[in-house]
Amino acid sequence: MIEPASIFKRASIAVARRALAALAALLLFGLGAPGPAAGQSIPPAGSKPLPYLLNLGDIFALVRYSPGALDRASHVQQRFALLAEDFRKWSKQSVPLSAVLLSRTDWEALDLAVPYGLPAHMANGEVALCAWGDHGTVRLWRALLGGELPQLEGHPLYGSKAEASSLLLNDLLAQGVAARALLNQAGFGGVHPDIVNFTAHVIALAASNLHESLSLGAIRRIYSMTAPDASLGVPSGDGIWRARLASERPYYEAAAALISKRGATKAPKALLKLLRRDGVLLTTRAVADKFPEVRGLLPLSGSRAR
Repeated sequence: MIEPASIFKRASIAVARRALAALAALLLFGLGAPGPAAGQSIPPAGSKPLPYLLNLGDIFALVRYSPGALDRASHVQQRFALLAEDFRKWSKQSVPLSAVLLSRTDWEALDLAVPYGLPAHMANGEVALCAWGDHGTVRLWRALLGGELPQLEGHPLYGSKAEASSLLLNDLLAQGVAARALLNQAGFGGVHPDIVNFTAHVIALAASNLHESLSLGAIRRIYSMTAPDASLGVPSGDGIWRARLASERPYYEAAAALISKRGATKAPKALLKLLRRDGVLLTTRAVADKFPEVRGLLPLSGSRAR
């Protein structure tokens, strides 16, 4: 089980060099919401811009990480390996995950469109995460949550409790990004985007129920935020990212309803079975007919994916 205290202990502080590449337009957070910058791509794994990254992993999850971030790399590798193994059991497909942990300097030098402190699904399939928490990641999450970060027990080995808490929030959000990466690699990328997004939330939340139930409150808090007041005009700065996270709320709530009704093991297994059977022909309305508990929560459309 992944416990918040262990996340604290594995957190490090930034003295950094910043983080990596840029995400594709429709893969903001890896959850399907359109990002602010289109047409960007990332250097492939092992390419010249980041030759000094170290490797840690097994057949389920590989993590490339900045020197000095081994404790955090070990935690992320454990989290992603559990998720990939769960996905194998539920989908009957073995799909590895890969992540890259970057310093703030590398992140900004490579002009990543997502701010440091939020995860990104890269064009090469990797999930990019910050290697360290710092005052900037704390400020970002305070702005997104509209208040203080979750107060968890334990003492971090490096940095402040707030910095460690910002890493926890980053990782919990990354769970959905990684689930989307698994779906893409497993061949479900052509399914209706709303269904893929919903399925990613089901996979991520089911894994959290199984392995880190003490973090469920923090997950609810992430997805309970509301969008900035539309009467104030188009959001800017942190408001953009708050709006993006608020747009994920219906998918999260539908996923929570499905898991509450069918359980953390049966829910993803049944949903993935439906995806395998109907593929690109599946509509969101058909999903709601199959799983009545999500009706009224999951955005409905009778159209198929193109």
